[in-house]
Amino acid sequence: MSIRIQIKNVRISYANIFTARAMNDDQEAKYSAQIILPKDHPQVEAVKTAIANVAKEKFPKLVNGNKVSAKLKTPLRDGDMERDDDPDVYGGMYFFNASNRKRPTVVDRDRTPLTEDDDVIYSGCYVNVFIDFYVFDTRGNKGVAASLVGVQFKRDGEALAGRGVSADDFDEEDDGNDYDDYL
Repeated sequence: MSIRIQIKNVRISYANIFTARAMNDDQEAKYSAQIILPKDHPQVEAVKTAIANVAKEKFPKLVNGNKVSAKLKTPLRDGDMERDDDPDVYGGMYFFNASNRKRPTVVDRDRTPLTEDDDVIYSGCYVNVFIDFYVFDTRGNKGVAASLVGVQFKRDGEALAGRGVSADDFDEEDDGNDYDDYL
């Protein structure tokens, strides 16, 4: 069983949504992203409820209301606690990683399909996402994970590390030797 929810107006980071990547050589390549949302985001409770409800189906004794036992791994993490090394991005935020073997649907604001070459979605922009929360119980690991199903560009945001440059970022150059400019 899984529970699908749409979360609107959140930041995306580590956006591997067009090319599947493996974190290690011995892992399967997946499409993935990190979703960052403020602790006061209006859908935080919906995320917590979805995680608790999907966990309750498989592990009813480990869920009390919207509280999931620490014995279960859950995707939602506290940026103030786990990413205090980067308070400008994660301060006052929750975050979670979502991945999928299948490429997620990726669209622009008007629902036009996007490709990597469009250079619209980047780490730091704001998106709407569809996430499937599901349980896992393998090799002694139990918990809830998040699957990235769809991404829709919402609006620009301050780029996080790793964004490329466009042609407009360069100065126009003539044919001359400009090495003397840097000596």
